[in-house]
Amino acid sequence: MFTRKITATEALETAREGETVSEYHDDLPFPSFLIFKRVNGRPLHVVLAVDSEKQFCIFVTLYQPSLDFWMEDFITRRK
Repeated sequence: MFTRKITATEALETAREGETVSEYHDDLPFPSFLIFKRVNGRPLHVVLAVDSEKQFCIFVTLYQPSLDFWMEDFITRRK
């Protein structure tokens, strides 16, 4: 997050208001979700692991998606 110059505010905004791109229900120790949002015009992806029993989330990774791997909408993966 810090290396990629993503602020805590940007990370939280993406997690709270973003669109779920993928769901990984079989991830361990908790299911995780890839979430996308443009924050101040910058596309961001956040992967959150969710412990629904204890009601908390863990930020697994945060990054600015690349057009090398994503279409221009940053939701559709390139094939």
